[in-house]
Amino acid sequence: CASCGAFVSHLCRLEAGGDGWRCGFCGAGNKGDYRAFVGAAPGDAAAMFPELSGACVEYVSAPRRVDAAAAAARPPAVVLVVDANIDARELQRLHASVAALLERLAAPPRRLP
Repeated sequence: CASCGAFVSHLCRLEAGGDGWRCGFCGAGNKGDYRAFVGAAPGDAAAMFPELSGACVEYVSAPRRVDAAAAAARPPAVVLVVDANIDARELQRLHASVAALLERLAAPPRRLP
C-alpha cells in the first residue's frame, strides 16, 4: 500500500478490471495492475496465491524417510510469528504468554483420563 506499506492480501478489495486495489488495513486506494500479483483475474488468485484467499496458509514440505524412533524422541517444532510493530504493553503480554508456553512445552505431557 502506498499509504501504510501493507501488502496485497485477502483483506484487500481488488478493483474490477485489474487497475487497482483498496488496502484492507488503512482503506487507501492503490493504483496499479494487481494482476501482476495474482494472475489474469481475481478468481485466479486463490490457486496462485493462497494468502489472497484466506488468513491461514499452510506450507508443507516434501515427505522424507525418517526413523520413527528418532522422530518420536524429538520434540515438535514450534514457530512463532511476531509483529515487529507491537507496542510496549502488548509486548509485555506477549512475553508473559511466550514464557507460559515455553514452561508448558518443557513440562512432561499429561495423561488423558
